[in-house]
Amino acid sequence: MKDLNLIPASYVFEKKNRYKKASLSILVIFAGVVVVSAYAFPTIYEYGLKNEKDMLLQQVAGTSAYVAQVNEFNTLKQAVEAREKEGTALAQRQINVLKIINAIEYASPERLFIQKLDASGESEADVKVSLSCVAENEEAIASFVRNLKDDAYFKTIGLAAIAKGKENNGETFDIVLTGVNKDELTKYYGWDNTIRIGYIPNWIITEEKDNRISITASASLTAAKPASLELVLESTQLQAKAFAEARQSKLKSSLENYSLVYSNMTRNSRLDAVKTVYRAEEENIRYTYSELCTVKGGKGYIVTYKSDSASFSNTEQIIDRILKSFNIN
Repeated sequence: MKDLNLIPASYVFEKKNRYKKASLSILVIFAGVVVVSAYAFPTIYEYGLKNEKDMLLQQVAGTSAYVAQVNEFNTLKQAVEAREKEGTALAQRQINVLKIINAIEYASPERLFIQKLDASGESEADVKVSLSCVAENEEAIASFVRNLKDDAYFKTIGLAAIAKGKENNGETFDIVLTGVNKDELTKYYGWDNTIRIGYIPNWIITEEKDNRISITASASLTAAKPASLELVLESTQLQAKAFAEARQSKLKSSLENYSLVYSNMTRNSRLDAVKTVYRAEEENIRYTYSELCTVKGGKGYIVTYKSDSASFSNTEQIIDRILKSFNIN
């Protein structure tokens, strides 16, 4: 009978080795998976915690910003409510607060800010407006005072001492405005109601064109020739200062014995403007001109008051009021 157990020993030994190697490989792979997992899971968990932390910090920052906005809004709301209450009380005494604020705003140069405004009085004739302001420098303060005087809306202007702000942060000062001059000018609306200006009631509109308007005083026995007010509209790409300089250069070459008295920057219709006073001769008569130049939307506006020099000095305040009344809608 044949022996059926004919499998060689070498075969059995080799099979056992393969089994050991396979088991060892599986063990190594398993150990590798364990090691990788032991490193990866904390890293992934840490990354998730970091993202969650960043998200929570963003939410906290957003909440803080919202709280700050709410506090700022409440502060502004309280200030507006106080102004409304103050305005209502003044309106009951027939004091036009809006006109007062507009007059101050129009006179304010760019580098000047009003921090506090208080108004009191029983009527516009004795109204008292106290302002606390900060300006970039003394030049801005001087411009503010000059604009207020040119406007002639307030009867008196009292400027208190000027002090340096904290850490040289501008100049702080107080100013008191008292009394309001009555506006007795006749209002003229022209160029399809895009402009408005006041003029003396008995003056006459002598010319109305698309680019020119002339208003002339009645003939006077005391004046060599009647005074006049002229509005001219020109196309331009220049800014107000350059436009005014080009205008004066042209006048210097066209007018006889032209001489510049002064020229300074101001504000009109919330726009940069230039006010210029100059003299010249026409038909052997010495005239003085007060002129306002400003630019808006590619259009240059020129407002010129002209009268003989003797009459000009007597009516300078009303002339300033006329020029300041010019408004572009």
